Amino acid sequence: MVSQQQSTRCEPNTGKYTAMPETPSSELMQALLSVAQNRDKKAFAYLFEYFSPKIKRFGIKQFGVEAQAMELVQETLTSVWRKAHLYNSDKV
Repeated sequence: MVSQQQSTRCEPNTGKYTAMPETPSSELMQALLSVAQNRDKKAFAYLFEYFSPKIKRFGIKQFGVEAQAMELVQETLTSVWRKAHLYNSDKV
């Protein structure tokens, strides 16, 4: 059985860590749509906060080196930003 690690985020006002959902929510879908349609930087920051720890964890498992994992995060999310205009919500 594979255990799932849950991502956490630090709440800005309290400094407490709270669990983030594992499945894509309507908030994530709305953020992606907002980035695609409006180049919304706050929405992209939300996506970055959600996905970067997951991508980093994947990179560390694949490469075994944190620096390469961080490069993977940067390359992946930069690509998301650059290609966001290609997103088609009808194909989801």
